[in-house]
Amino acid sequence: MDEDKKQLIARASFLLILAALFIMMFVWATVLDFGYIKVEGEAPFKLNIWGQGEVMCDISPCKIKQSTGLKDIAFIKDEMQPISEQFELGRWETKKIVLDFKFTPELKEVIEVPEIEPEVEHEIVLDKGNKMYKLIEKEDPLKNAIVYFPKEIKDPQVFSSEDSALVLGEDSAYKVDFIKKERVQLNKKSFGKIVDGTWSPNGRYFVFEVSWSDKLLLLDGDKVRELDLYADSKHVWRYDNQLLFAVSQQYSDQEGSFKINLLDYTSSEGYTFGLYNPEEDGYMKIETFSEIEKLPLELIPVSNGRVIYIKSADRNYKLDYESF
Repeated sequence: MDEDKKQLIARASFLLILAALFIMMFVWATVLDFGYIKVEGEAPFKLNIWGQGEVMCDISPCKIKQSTGLKDIAFIKDEMQPISEQFELGRWETKKIVLDFKFTPELKEVIEVPEIEPEVEHEIVLDKGNKMYKLIEKEDPLKNAIVYFPKEIKDPQVFSSEDSALVLGEDSAYKVDFIKKERVQLNKKSFGKIVDGTWSPNGRYFVFEVSWSDKLLLLDGDKVRELDLYADSKHVWRYDNQLLFAVSQQYSDQEGSFKINLLDYTSSEGYTFGLYNPEEDGYMKIETFSEIEKLPLELIPVSNGRVIYIKSADRNYKLDYESF
């Protein structure tokens, strides 16, 4: 084989190897360099993938093949708040994403709001038969004792619900369980003089206001802790034992300085509605509404957990916020 033929074969071989390398790189980049995104959520929903367009998911889980690299995706569902995710997708990786869509809160003005059911009231009275003081339901014609106390409760305050009561005296404090008909003595110094307070439906938590603090306090078991909510907020227990609240974002105290009720949210217009979960000691914002310019007179949650009726001095509203 002459020299020219050898060079020609060498060049051809080089070109073939180079072409094969290019083909392998192309296949690697376009065919083999991929991963999967596995999305679970309430279908249908769609993915808006930055730079690549939209992908519709009619079923869940929804598995999507994607090239590797940084992914910036918005997950969108009708009437729900969009969810954004940014992550790096590795080669042959399956990235699992679980979506928990939240309903977009909707505020409507209404003419009427539901009536608030009157609360059951209790009081301390003297049992003339055994000369002991007892806790009774005010409307009980038989004056049956729920519990007895070892001594007189002087200047009593009674904050009760259907299942529980907090009884305070000058030098004593008791938590009463109506179902078990038991009383537990608490540290009176944790309370002082209570201005107002309400029990959660399950009887575990008692949120209250005192004259010596500008924050709301919470009794959980035999422990008292301070909340991030100011006492001038409006609040009410939901049926799932979460505290629903309405707060103004900023207010001026007597010295003229501004304070923020919840440090996470700094809007100065309207009132913000949110939930406090006492079990997790965490807060969740529902929404801020500029339409509500004054602190509501009443918050009336509906038992399905998705509607609040808001009663104000001049207008009434219905807030549909699904299942936050």
